[in-house]
Amino acid sequence: MAGLTAGYELAQLGHDVQLVEASSRVGGRVLTAHFPTGQYHELGAMRIPASHDYTRHYVTALQLGLRRFVNDRPGGRFDLRGRRFEVADYRAHLGAFGLQAPERADIERGGPGALYGAVLEGWMETLTDGDRRALFLGDVRSTALRAIDRLSLKEALVQGPRCGEPWSGEGMALLGTATALEGLWDRSLSMFVRDELAANGDGLEEICGGMDLLPKGLAARLDGKIRFATQVKRIAITTGGAVLLGIDGDDGPQTLTTDCVLCTLPFGVMRRMELVGFTSAKLDAIRNMSYASSTKVIAHCSERFWEREGILGGRSITDGVARQLYYPMDSVPRSQLSAAAANNAEGRPEGQRGLHHLSPPASGLAAAPAVAGPPREVGPGALLASYTWGHDARRLGGLGHARRVDAALTSLRGLHPGIEREVDEAQSMYWDDHPWAMGAFAELLPRDLLDYFPAATAPEPGLHFAGEHLSPFPGWIQGAIYSGLRATAEIVD
Repeated sequence: MAGLTAGYELAQLGHDVQLVEASSRVGGRVLTAHFPTGQYHELGAMRIPASHDYTRHYVTALQLGLRRFVNDRPGGRFDLRGRRFEVADYRAHLGAFGLQAPERADIERGGPGALYGAVLEGWMETLTDGDRRALFLGDVRSTALRAIDRLSLKEALVQGPRCGEPWSGEGMALLGTATALEGLWDRSLSMFVRDELAANGDGLEEICGGMDLLPKGLAARLDGKIRFATQVKRIAITTGGAVLLGIDGDDGPQTLTTDCVLCTLPFGVMRRMELVGFTSAKLDAIRNMSYASSTKVIAHCSERFWEREGILGGRSITDGVARQLYYPMDSVPRSQLSAAAANNAEGRPEGQRGLHHLSPPASGLAAAPAVAGPPREVGPGALLASYTWGHDARRLGGLGHARRVDAALTSLRGLHPGIEREVDEAQSMYWDDHPWAMGAFAELLPRDLLDYFPAATAPEPGLHFAGEHLSPFPGWIQGAIYSGLRATAEIVD
């Protein structure tokens, strides 16, 4: 998405642009699983928050339709410690966890995620407005920001909701399993604070027909400028300022010489390449910046059995290896989606903007209107049967496709007994194993933002860098687009 955005904008400005793409498709980690029945679900990026205005600008320009995406809806279930229960009934099952009285009181008031929200609020109260803006730029030199950047999420949570009283192991276990955040315990607190400042959980929507319509639409406007199935194996910066690209495609090995290159490759991919003339600080960042592991399993079912059980959209969560199951949203009545989306905004005005703008958006770049989904179907459907991070992503991912699907479905029996008999086809993705990704998304470890981010984003002579890993929005399409526009500005300047 970073390369497509930058390529499109540079071409619009009259520059001679060529995109070099190693695979046979566009989109990178925007990847929709399509099935012959017309059903689909997302193997990669799957949501657009209300505040992500740059992403929504291109959605509007391509005239794509949006539909609400709500994480939690009535009917969703938990399967925790051998107990299966409706999300709405969680209070009756807190006895499965040996909670301290203050923990139980907070959870009963606001749900399992209340612990997480309270901790983030406590840390955010330590930041000035200047700190918050600096954090978005990746500048963590202030005392308060250094304190946040050197803490892992788990350590920050253990210290308590106001950075004081520690939470018990049982409280942490409930929070980790009921939110699936256990898979990201080791990541820097600064990443989660930036998420909160950007309101990344509010007003979520998805593209009707699949998220891949966004990169495909941009690619259509770059007709003839994309060179597919061409791998870059070497990048060399010459003393004269030109950049040499060693490529290998259908015509065999070649060397391209140009005065300006925008590199949008994930750093894990660049580690396999020959890099010549780079500064030591850039090479340090390429070696050390951290990515999160993620695995997804999409299960196609001949019948939407979950709708027979009264579940329309949202998700269920298990402490089994599958962790999160997302139901398709296309059968949810529009009236219910509007109400659910309002409840999902955690009390903030929908469309609230974060602190991330390069400059104020041009007038008229509004979000595309929400559209109603198709009539409710009783036929086939596609489930995101498993969405995992961290250890569980690697445990599933290392199995190979067939065993990965079997393991995910087996762990969902507590949520949906007999689910394996309902599935007739499946697709999956382990992003660590994808040759042109080598990781799902950037999710930095403590001190990564301080030690590596400034050098990672800085241009080299004739060579600029973009990608979600080099933005205030790691893991989001907005991050890729934001960084692509930043690099476009650098190139034009």
